[in-house]
Parts: sequence; structure tokens; C-alpha cells
Amino acid sequence: MKITPHNAGTYQVSTQNTGKNPKKELTTEKKSFQDSLVLSAEKDAANIKEANQAIGALQLMNRALKDLDGQLQNMINAHANPQDTQKQIQKTLNTTFNGKRIFDQDFSKLSSNIKLDSTGIKKYAQNISSTQDLYKLSSEIKKERNQASDAITILQNQLNSKLKTDASYDKLDPTKLGNLANAHNTNSLSLNRVSELLA
Repeated sequence: MKITPHNAGTYQVSTQNTGKNPKKELTTEKKSFQDSLVLSAEKDAANIKEANQAIGALQLMNRALKDLDGQLQNMINAHANPQDTQKQIQKTLNTTFNGKRIFDQDFSKLSSNIKLDSTGIKKYAQNISSTQDLYKLSSEIKKERNQASDAITILQNQLNSKLKTDASYDKLDPTKLGNLANAHNTNSLSLNRVSELLA
């Protein structure tokens, strides 16, 4: 009688292990590529959101400046006391959008083409003592309104370029359908072939 060990007949072939799993490496590379796509998409989404919020703030700034300029013109025409404008100017300068004061924001960080300097109004608003100062403030308001409008246009153009879709998605290219027409050629079907397909 022959006695054999319990694991007799079981052979384990050892292979040289390099410590690297090719499947794991492939999934890691794929995952890192997907992660970079996600990060890129998140960055683009954050930039788009920031630009949209800046456009909203600039539109609000433009309206506030328009209202303030109208009130300044009324005060100039009525020969009102220039000191009375301080309250209205402060109210305008404290205008907020999404909890942030719009005249304290630096919109030039969004694009180097934006030349808006919202601190100019603050300088003129602090030194109002005569009707001539009201004219200077009104002139500064008009200048900043133009700069705000230009900034809105610049940001909208940036958004449009980021969100622009490829024209090939808009219409169908008939040259790409050439092989499709051959696939649906009914002349090549025979009764025998149809029977085979239906069976």
C-alpha cells in the first residue's frame, strides 16, 4: 500500500511575478484619464458659472449707475445741494449681487481685455462739494457704464466660444451614409436568405 500526501496530484506552477498587474495598470490609466476629464469639465463649469455671475453683477452695476446718473441730472437741473447726493451715492455703492458688493469686485481678473475700474466712482463720490463735482461724477458714471457694457460683451463672447458646438453636429453629412445605403440594398436579398434569417 502506498501512502501519498494529501495534496498529491496538485501542482502549482510558479510564474515570475513582476509585481505589476496589467489589468490593474490599464484600469488605473483609464481611471486617471477619466479623472482628468472630470476635473477639466468641473473647471470649465466653474469658469462658466463665474462668468455668468460676473455678467449678472455687471448688468446690475450698469442699471444702478444709470439710475444714479438720472438722479444726478435731476439734482443738477433742480440746483439741489450737492451734499444731498451722498446718501444716494452710498446706496448705489452698496449694491450687492449674490451677497457681494458689485463696486468692490475686480472684474478684470476674468479677462485682460476688461478695463473696468469701479473705484473711480468712489473717488469722485467722496469729494462732492459743488455742482461742478456733480458734473464730474456724472461723466465718470457714463465712462464706467460704457466699460461695464464692454465687459459684459467680452464675457459673453468668452462664454460663446467655450460653449460653441462643432458645426458637424448641426447637420448630417450625406457622404458618411454611402455604406449605409449598400447595407439596405434589397436586390441582394433572395428568398433563400430571407428564410434563413427568419428561421
